[in-house]
Amino acid sequence: MGLTKEQLMLEYVKCMKDTPYALRTYLQTYDNTVSKYVPLELFPDQISLLDDYENYEENIALKYRQAGVSTVTAAWMSKRLVFAKKERPEKILIIANKLDTSMEMANKIRGFVDQWPSWVGTGFSVDKNSQRHYKLTNGCEVKAVATSRDALRGYTPTILVFDEAAFIEADGDFWAACMASLSTGGKVIVVSTPNGYDAIYYEIYNQATKGMNNFKISEMFWWKDPRYSKNLYLVPTDDLVDFLLNKDDRDQTKNISFEDSDPYNRDYDKIKELFKEGYKPCSSWYEKMVKKLKYDKRKINQELNCEFLGSGDNVFDSKQLDYIKTNTLEDAPTKLMGNAL
Repeated sequence: MGLTKEQLMLEYVKCMKDTPYALRTYLQTYDNTVSKYVPLELFPDQISLLDDYENYEENIALKYRQAGVSTVTAAWMSKRLVFAKKERPEKILIIANKLDTSMEMANKIRGFVDQWPSWVGTGFSVDKNSQRHYKLTNGCEVKAVATSRDALRGYTPTILVFDEAAFIEADGDFWAACMASLSTGGKVIVVSTPNGYDAIYYEIYNQATKGMNNFKISEMFWWKDPRYSKNLYLVPTDDLVDFLLNKDDRDQTKNISFEDSDPYNRDYDKIKELFKEGYKPCSSWYEKMVKKLKYDKRKINQELNCEFLGSGDNVFDSKQLDYIKTNTLEDAPTKLMGNAL
């Protein structure tokens, strides 16, 4: 950019204060639908996610597949890296169940770091520059590891990221060790699609809903994503998969269409009220994804519906489990050990 020194200073300040502006202005992502790189457009839920990252130290994102959370998270971290001061460098540690998964996130961050303009003044260091661990010229670092007891040895992160956290095979001791690494300050970000009632992701989410920890929940639902809900409609049914399997034989006169409304400005509070009345969200994208998942309810709950119940390897059908949870379970009259027992 051919900017004067004063203009560069104004641009620098604007980028520091307005993260969505910075990401949209300077970063691009590859769009498979047009087979080329396009500006990193952000929809409302993604902007809310960025605000949560900025304002809270502990974050957990509940997402559907293809929500773009990993991409937006990587873009946000790239900005933290390139704008960091040398006296306060960021040290990002990415943990996943598989090394390939954590390296994929690290490579996304690397790609975004490379896109920032030269006036930012930050590049890659030649001292350490591998896919698993690389440094920047301002002293920042990014390291990708697989889950193990040695994952944090010799490395104290300022930002700790758990990618696909519901699939991490670890116990409470591992989680406690990870959180202890942030005892002197730092952020933790937990991202995943649900995978039943797992020991890490679900436990964090469940405790957050009850106010038992300090995690800020960022919920991402496909029916609020403008890319996938252009022709959103609601169906009065308790089994959407069954409805789609027999769609041609079902009465569709009671469906409620939102196709004529702007996906960016819909009344989502009204839509949530309709959910309480027994309606379920659907769209042409959702129908296509359900077909790709071969109408497998467990996979649909896991990949699309952001539901913990029915997304794991349950013995009983999720509808039966939901009935039990809603109608027969009760809270104990007294609780011990911080309300956990």
